[in-house]
Amino acid sequence: CAFGRHLKMLKKAKVPVVGLDRFHHLLNDHPKRGRRLIAGDTRALPVRDCSLSGLYCLFNSFGYYERDENREILKEWGRSLRSGGRAIFQIPNGPVMAEITREFAPRQMLTGNFSMTESYEIIEDDLMMEGRGCWEFSGEKQFWEFRMKLYSPAEIEDELNAAGLMIVELFEDYDESEFAADDSAEMVIVCKKKS
Repeated sequence: CAFGRHLKMLKKAKVPVVGLDRFHHLLNDHPKRGRRLIAGDTRALPVRDCSLSGLYCLFNSFGYYERDENREILKEWGRSLRSGGRAIFQIPNGPVMAEITREFAPRQMLTGNFSMTESYEIIEDDLMMEGRGCWEFSGEKQFWEFRMKLYSPAEIEDELNAAGLMIVELFEDYDESEFAADDSAEMVIVCKKKS
């Protein structure tokens, strides 16, 4: 949940919510006003079986592990959700994002005392996106890199089914715009636990 902006919004809507993040320092920085926060890893959720009525994983927070570990995450969602419980998550539409990434030239952005360099490439054998870069602010550098599995709509549907989950809605964006397999760069997936 990082800085918890979604927790705050859900709390205002009177939705009982628990925030999870693996980084303790981010949770410690949260204002405690009625929010339940748990330090943990999404590959082994620290909750009882069938104890959640819903969960969400926004802004491409899924897919950063190897395929087997990503499967474990989906199995954890299936284990943790009650029968009929819903999960909402966003991931890139693999084939479209791979095409966009192949055309994305390395970039450097400069403004005042801030610069950012970034580059991305596609690992073709298992359709992974790899990114790396550096942020520099007032002479202080922070390097970053990641690898993300890119799933096609059919692949993620198969993975969800294997975890006891089924897709009930698929959108292009959070505004519920229609998903187009050949054009949409993102998938916002609503799935539910099978009974």
